[in-house]
This record gives sequence, structure tokens and C-alpha cells, in this order.
Amino acid sequence: NLNAFNEALQNFISRFAWGEVSSRPGMPRHTRSLVSIAILLALGRNDELRMHIRACFNNGVTKNDLKELFLHSSLHAGLPAANAAMHMAEEIFEEMGIAPRKLVDDQ
Repeated sequence: NLNAFNEALQNFISRFAWGEVSSRPGMPRHTRSLVSIAILLALGRNDELRMHIRACFNNGVTKNDLKELFLHSSLHAGLPAANAAMHMAEEIFEEMGIAPRKLVDDQ
């Protein structure tokens, strides 16, 4: 959604966050994705969290990785934040056509 108003900030974000920091060789992309998701979950930055959950699969993150991250984050970021992130991920999985199977059939 680049426009005349947000152009400078969006270009800065692209160059600095996605270019300089995220492309450094010191941490695998898989790990960077999980760290980003955990921080966004803890801070309640849901718009960014949604984007990072959707994009994490491009970095080799699995649904099981996310499940474990949400469980672990519940200890440090709180149950409400982790539960909200879990439900957000389920919505994204549904949108992406990768929803997990139900454990119990609806009767």
C-alpha cells in the first residue's frame, strides 16, 4: 500500500529491517522468523504478527514449530497473548488451505 504519505517510512523499513538486519548471516532465517513471531506476540502487534505468521513458511518454519512457540510463549508473554496468536494462526492456516484436521467430528 505504498503511497506519497507513507513512501519514506516504507522505504526505510524495507532497506533497514528487511535489508540490513534480516539478511545478516549471524542467524538462520528460520530462527529469525520464530524470534520475530514471539516478540510480536508478546507486544500484541497483531497486524505485524499476522504478516509474519503467513511469511514464516517461506523460511522453513512448520506448523509444529509455531505450536511449540505459542505454548512456550504462554509462559513468558501470557496465556491470553499466546492463545490469541494460536487462533490467529488457525485462521491463517484456513486462508492458506493448510488447516489442521479436527480431532473430533462435529455431531
